[in-house]
Amino acid sequence: MTLLAPAIRPCTGALLAALAMPSLALADGTVSGVLFEQGAGTPVDGVTITVDGHGARTSTDRDGAFQLSLPAGSWTLRLSGAQSGEATGVVVADAQTTELLFTLANGSVQGVQMEAPPSAVPVGPAPEAADAVLTGQVLDDTGAPITGARVFVRGSTVEAQTDVEGRFSVPAAAGTHTLSVLHARYATQTVHDVAVSVNGTTPVEVRLVPAGLELEAFTVLAPAIDGGTATLLAERQDTSDVVDTVSAEEMSRRGDSSAASALKRVTGLTVIGGKYIYVRGMGERYSATLLNGSSLPSPEPTRRVVPLDLFPTAMLDSVVVQKTFSASMPADFGGGVLQLRTRGIPDELVARVGMSMTHTEGTTGEQGLFGPQYDGDFWGGAFGTGGAAARALPGDFAQQTASTPLVIKSALPGAQGFSTEEMESLSRALPNRWGLSPTQVPYDLGWNASLGNG
Repeated sequence: MTLLAPAIRPCTGALLAALAMPSLALADGTVSGVLFEQGAGTPVDGVTITVDGHGARTSTDRDGAFQLSLPAGSWTLRLSGAQSGEATGVVVADAQTTELLFTLANGSVQGVQMEAPPSAVPVGPAPEAADAVLTGQVLDDTGAPITGARVFVRGSTVEAQTDVEGRFSVPAAAGTHTLSVLHARYATQTVHDVAVSVNGTTPVEVRLVPAGLELEAFTVLAPAIDGGTATLLAERQDTSDVVDTVSAEEMSRRGDSSAASALKRVTGLTVIGGKYIYVRGMGERYSATLLNGSSLPSPEPTRRVVPLDLFPTAMLDSVVVQKTFSASMPADFGGGVLQLRTRGIPDELVARVGMSMTHTEGTTGEQGLFGPQYDGDFWGGAFGTGGAAARALPGDFAQQTASTPLVIKSALPGAQGFSTEEMESLSRALPNRWGLSPTQVPYDLGWNASLGNG
């Protein structure tokens, strides 16, 4: 088949003669065709097709196909509706089928391919006698032969096909011709000014390039999972900073209980004491910690670094370690900054309970010195009254210091505080319990629980 746009130029010389001849009065034939969108290749339905000078009328179905019965001759088909255009010179033969293939774009016909039966070719002037042979070879862009390519010589009714070596042979009249080569998987190639010698063989080489295939655009949608590995990987790809990430998905899969244990596997981080994180081997003064973008102070008055064992993984969405400067980060770090991101409001009821137990070599199970133990100490004083009562300030001490600051009074007028003698008396009122007793060091036990509902 030959590409026509939009007027039809059939692929054989005989059909070219048919287009130049008047309509023939033959018996009814059939015209069938298909309409499809250029590039996407999708069929076009609902297009109305009429025939000039004839009452035939039809529409394309859901597959973009149509069929008409017409008397033998040459007809013009018109398209109307969502698409418009025409195909002229449609040759119909007696009791034969003529096939049409319409290419549509932007609401109009861009090209038409027609394949008419041989009987549709009317008798015309005899073609010029072939007194030479045109031979050649069809190759692809890599030099490999192409099998099954169709070769046409314009003005001739003869068609040739290439063999397994890509070679062809076509009888042709001496002179200059135009050669067309077609193949379904390659772009059509036309070679002009091919010289053919009298009673001789003129070899020609034709190279075809693969046909471009344009697919319809499609979009893949997937829900964004907060704390997912894929989400953080996309974030790393989009940033120009040097960062490492640990997602909630990864922390859950590895069974990490706190942010400190999750960061042990990050390259360039050092975990000290199971809770302090140093970046790139630098001390605590060169690191910073952020919680949801806000600077996080250390709960320990003598240290700058934040103990990350305070943050259970159940409350973390992700942990990002940034090792280079950026305008969005504070400038008070030299080694790196740790960004702790907490989870958002849950979409459904969430309940988690965890327990941890730590054994320290050389300490756990050995004898150690402990101070006085009271009821409720195991729970940090949250339960029980024995420890709270024993550690409470004496009544006189609490009463005297309730309204007066516990400082030595200066000589300035109006200064508040206590004299040296009063301070000594207050200190003697405090209980003097410094006794230690040997006790077996227990395992370091821990529990955690979280509950949430969106």
